[in-house]
Amino acid sequence: MSSEFYNKGIAKKIIRYLDQANLSGGMRYLMRLDNADMVEGINSALCSVLDEHGRRQDYVLRSDEGFEIYRTLKADFNGHTVVFAAQIDEQMKVDFLATLRNRASDEGFVIVCMSSHKLDTVDSAMQDLSEPGMPFHEDTLRSDIQSFVDSDALCVGDRTLLDFALARHANDRYSEKSSVSGYETFLSIEERGVVRPEDYISLGLLPDVDGIR
Repeated sequence: MSSEFYNKGIAKKIIRYLDQANLSGGMRYLMRLDNADMVEGINSALCSVLDEHGRRQDYVLRSDEGFEIYRTLKADFNGHTVVFAAQIDEQMKVDFLATLRNRASDEGFVIVCMSSHKLDTVDSAMQDLSEPGMPFHEDTLRSDIQSFVDSDALCVGDRTLLDFALARHANDRYSEKSSVSGYETFLSIEERGVVRPEDYISLGLLPDVDGIR
């Protein structure tokens, strides 16, 4: 996965959503991802982006005796503290993630859990960020990408290319649409603001050296 994909496609969209959401203490969100590499990459990107803006803080889970059990990222959004819990370590079992979720909620914090595992005992009490109306639902992703394509951020040739590729992706029954990873190339281009030659292959196209640029 590219750094653009993590930084813009996922981490920055999570931050933007939380900045705009009507949050209240105890809210619980779930970011369901394809694999552990994605979880680790997005967690690192969140740390980096929030650190760049001076917003990164540490959340520490302690035992009843006061010993540190777990340390993770937190940040303030519109007067509410949001804790980010990434299930990266194989030793972080679902029960521990549930304990962390409940502790953060009891403290009046919002929590965003990121995992590539099936979390039957956890996700039933959380709002999935890929549900309809949420930032990583396929309709929302496609709409956001289309708005970017229609803007003046790209040259005419790149806009034409991406407009065609996005429509092709939507109509292709074999294209991955239910997972955010299916939009990796589009989101990477959105981050850097220009189409590169290697993007053509990722989009299932061949570059035209005599094209419209």
